[in-house]
Amino acid sequence: MKFKETDTPILENAEELRETLLAVASALRSAIAPWWIISGAAAALYGATERRVADVDVLVDLGDTAHLVRTLGIRPAAGTSHDHFHSEWFARWNGLPLTVEFMANFQVRTQQGWVRMLPATRHAIVLSNTELFVPARAELISMFECFGRPKDLLRAELLKQHA
Repeated sequence: MKFKETDTPILENAEELRETLLAVASALRSAIAPWWIISGAAAALYGATERRVADVDVLVDLGDTAHLVRTLGIRPAAGTSHDHFHSEWFARWNGLPLTVEFMANFQVRTQQGWVRMLPATRHAIVLSNTELFVPARAELISMFECFGRPKDLLRAELLKQHA
């Protein structure tokens, strides 16, 4: 699927999102393991978004975290545990138009207990001749439904409407 300049979703911060996404792709160009953009930024890449994307969430492999620390100068965040989400490794990359949150071994708490969010699909979307990877639409919808927060359920509905 091509994400052409003319197909850019109408966002209040479209240019900031574009610049941030391209920086993420560049930072992960030499990643050893697959990585995925998830959450609001992934929905925006599919053209299903609210008015604004707050940040960019990226799932990475634990094996690539040392590379991120070395090349971006980021450090794992301390005390970032959440009662609904958990990552074995979590770091924020500031200094871009939008904050990037990298997560390794990301888990969400469900009624059945903690469930690891590791996408089985990897869909490439091209933005300014750069490949960005997201879960396939159906899997992203399932992830949003698993997260269960109102904003995630809205994103799931928007993805279904923009199929």
